[in-house]
Amino acid sequence: IEVKSKNSKRPFLHINDAIKAIILVIKSEKGIAGEIFNVGSNDMNYSMGEIAKKIVNIAKKENSLVVYDEKDENSFTMNCDKINKKLGFKKNNDLEYGINEILEKLNYR
Repeated sequence: IEVKSKNSKRPFLHINDAIKAIILVIKSEKGIAGEIFNVGSNDMNYSMGEIAKKIVNIAKKENSLVVYDEKDENSFTMNCDKINKKLGFKKNNDLEYGINEILEKLNYR
């Protein structure tokens, strides 16, 4: 696994949780029409280095990580408190679950 900007952060969300959020918005009260929500969970903001290490650990492929310390100005995280407070959204799937699911689908395990 090659990581070019190990400190660059991004928010992650399992597709099933994204679908759950869309359905929650569709079924919600009309009072939220036109509102904007960050869909996700505050604990799902990870750096590229953290993601790579989790993949290596779960796949049991030590010594397969190559890190280039390039600066990435596009690092960002999201605050998802609003969707939790207004609609009660909570993720069901964590990062490890998603990584395991992908590895299984690729017959990598």
